[in-house]
Amino acid sequence: MIESLHSSIESIKDYDFSGEWRTSIYLDPEDRCIYTFTDTNCIPRTAHNGIDRFIISVSPKAIAESVYDWLSYIESDLEEILEGYKGSHWNGKNHVGMWTPESLEYLDEVLQRHPPEIATYWDAGDWFSPVESNLKAQWEEGKTAEEIITEDQCGNSIDGMCDRDEAIAWLKDKIDQWESEKEEEENE
Repeated sequence: MIESLHSSIESIKDYDFSGEWRTSIYLDPEDRCIYTFTDTNCIPRTAHNGIDRFIISVSPKAIAESVYDWLSYIESDLEEILEGYKGSHWNGKNHVGMWTPESLEYLDEVLQRHPPEIATYWDAGDWFSPVESNLKAQWEEGKTAEEIITEDQCGNSIDGMCDRDEAIAWLKDKIDQWESEKEEEENE
């Protein structure tokens, strides 16, 4: 059963957190896994009923590898917390989760002891504005946005970085702006 938790954590490596809303990650004791949930105004029914447990809310700019690293770091703690789930019972309206008090206290303790440090992507304009004049000089030499924006310039998954596709789109907009300015200068 523990393999299910490990597999669900492994799947976070490929998760795309981009979007308009934050993504919440929950611990599901019945399937012994974690799962993601993105919604603006609600929580999963099973979390509302005390079965699933909230772990973290992740920014839309989060780097999946960073989320994976943190979850992997606390995986053995999550396994221990899952042992405190005692099933659910019908309360007359819903099936509600039964957890040992110790397991819920331990979840709080783990989250306080190991706060998530999740790297996020920077906005392309914020990331590249300090070197905008260098980018413009490379464009004036005849390089394309794709040639100018390299993997190295986009940082790394530990310290945060700028998404390369977003950076290229930003630079293409800048190039359009520079071309317009150049045309205006020539027409004066």
